[in-house]
Amino acid sequence: MKLLALGLLILPLIGFTQSLKTINDEYSKVLITSWEPIIKGLTANMIVHVQCTRTNSDLELGFKLMWVKGAVDEGAELQLTMDNDSIVTLNNSRFTLPCVGCGSIGFFGSGDLGFYLRFSIPSRAANELSTRKIKKLRLYMHDGYIEDNVKAKFSDIIQKELRLL
Repeated sequence: MKLLALGLLILPLIGFTQSLKTINDEYSKVLITSWEPIIKGLTANMIVHVQCTRTNSDLELGFKLMWVKGAVDEGAELQLTMDNDSIVTLNNSRFTLPCVGCGSIGFFGSGDLGFYLRFSIPSRAANELSTRKIKKLRLYMHDGYIEDNVKAKFSDIIQKELRLL
């Protein structure tokens, strides 16, 4: 019984740490962070997980989104409002429709519609994202936009992920 209680106390520490995966081949070196939540909770309009990837010198933000319907156009903007009220704008790399399980991380949400989007991160945006916390995000969809506030406990996730790379 004591071991079970100890295991339950330690499990959150083990299960929710950021990790880095490295893939090397003769042409490129790829660094991939783990998927981390940036918006979630009972009061959230959507669930969003992010992942950062560096391929040689190129940076990319992976973005998984659940509980949202519609389409996201190629070039659609993801606007991130930072803690100093500046706005970092990233562009979607391809036209995307929702699909079953695309926004999920693991089993949770694997039967729900979601999006898996990729955004290239220019060097100027990378500098801002690595030094500032995010307050709010807005994603422009085919027929409008969706936005939500980022809770303080998740506001530095992208900052931490970029430091791993």
